[in-house]
Amino acid sequence: MPNFHSVFEKRMEPRCYRQSITPAEPDRKQLFEAKDKVRRHLLTVIPQLTEEAFGKEGRATPKFYVQGSWAYDTCNAPCHDSQEMDLDYGVYLPVSTWEDSGLPPQTAAPVYFKIMERALMPLIQKEGWALVDDKDTCVRIQIKGINAHIDVPLYVAPDAEFKRLVEARAHLAKASMTADMAFAESEIDEQQWHDFEKIALAMRDGSWKPSDPRKVSDWFNTSVQRHGGQLRRVCRYLKGMRDFHWTAGGPSSVLLMICATQSWQGFEDRDDLALLHILEEIGPMLLGPVYCPEISDEDFNRIKEIERHVVKNWTDTAAVVLKDVINNSRMHQLQEAFDKLQFTIDHRIPTAPELVCVDSTPASIRAYAPAIVPQKRHEESRAG
Repeated sequence: MPNFHSVFEKRMEPRCYRQSITPAEPDRKQLFEAKDKVRRHLLTVIPQLTEEAFGKEGRATPKFYVQGSWAYDTCNAPCHDSQEMDLDYGVYLPVSTWEDSGLPPQTAAPVYFKIMERALMPLIQKEGWALVDDKDTCVRIQIKGINAHIDVPLYVAPDAEFKRLVEARAHLAKASMTADMAFAESEIDEQQWHDFEKIALAMRDGSWKPSDPRKVSDWFNTSVQRHGGQLRRVCRYLKGMRDFHWTAGGPSSVLLMICATQSWQGFEDRDDLALLHILEEIGPMLLGPVYCPEISDEDFNRIKEIERHVVKNWTDTAAVVLKDVINNSRMHQLQEAFDKLQFTIDHRIPTAPELVCVDSTPASIRAYAPAIVPQKRHEESRAG
């Protein structure tokens, strides 16, 4: 039985599928440099703008946290030109900034968006970026030169956590004799972020949504610790497959991660079999509600009812093809196998027969169907 594990994952092998969907280092570097520019710029202008809007008592210095796929290491490179890498960069302000302003909540949220867009505009114009102002849950910054954007969701968190954070930083700054501004530039670290409680997300329509993005990160990172790194890789494969088949839309990344985790079975050094198992399991899950109580009580399956059978058919078809490739491919005839994988799974899967080896374990040998070949014809012959 052919073993396609190294086609999907092989350390230090740039051709394997995991590497082919990993963001290129120059693009990752440019994206994170843009993120740092956003942080430094907002640190200089937000205190002034909040004071202008709410008076000296409302003056606030923002805190920042990278969240989403970059926080749990599942970000993939775009599959199509129309797709983009997404970096979620949360901005946090103390809740008193809004409560003490006297603004009703439905007015405070749009004001938050206006302050943030006003703050970002000089930087966006300077860098040649673009502002996208039609997102309900964030301010989006389109980065020039790469297929990527930064989403800036706007949060408020209780003052007590901010006070402890400021005091801790002031103490460390004094002890190390570093400049307060330089110290303030550091982002919220993992422990400080977990000290935040009752986080609320501003919505562009004026509402405030209870939201705790760390719950997804905590849940998934804990799941990876329990099941191993293969789970993270398979989730990335699922996202890569999704991006190959849907230039926009399709099942959400979190939905795929939840389904994969809830149906997980690991296969040591066999990412191909682990992916096959998940594809065979999650189709029926995608037809109904999908819950993950460790994150929240919401239904994470937001696929429209009329589209759910299309998504199930996608996973079922991929499972059938991958199973056929693994069980029936011949080592001397692998081109057809790669054609099937590239057409059904993702065109970024490499054509690399040298990365396929023979799985000679007893279980694999028993499962490997023998080749059917015509029996050699023997004709009688006589000597002499």
